[in-house]
Amino acid sequence: MCDNGTTSSLVEGADEDLIDLIYSFIKHTFQTSVDVANREAYYALSRILEEHTWFCSSRSTELIDLLLGLKSPGDILSLRSRFASFQTLMIHTLKRVLFISVKLSTVTGDSEEENAKAFLILNEIIVTLKDSRRDNKKSSKEVAPTDANMKHADSSTHRSDLILRLKF
Repeated sequence: MCDNGTTSSLVEGADEDLIDLIYSFIKHTFQTSVDVANREAYYALSRILEEHTWFCSSRSTELIDLLLGLKSPGDILSLRSRFASFQTLMIHTLKRVLFISVKLSTVTGDSEEENAKAFLILNEIIVTLKDSRRDNKKSSKEVAPTDANMKHADSSTHRSDLILRLKF
């Protein structure tokens, strides 16, 4: 992978084909590398999710499963990028669940699956922050999504606005 500045530049101006290629490299890196390479892969993934909402929409289930399938990183930089990715995915998932529920005025199988994914993300964040084997508790303020970050997301309904203000 490349340094964070190069990654940001590549991701911001990338078209769909380049994003798909970068994502392929990210998945390969997670499968074959450790530590520094994973740190860069986590950062690149978080930037893709922040900059390209279409990517988050088209692959949200795959992305959540990928991240949940990885062992939580030990270093704070990787953990921060991992949580940024989870935050973006959770906001997207909650918005989609609320949109489906409001539009249909009922809970469907699709929204139940999306709800389950949101709770898996919350569980991962809680387990990581409660993990006493590592020194993550001291840095939890650095990596956990904050109220201000959650408010940044656009909300289309009062109900979604309330959910997005949750603190972790």
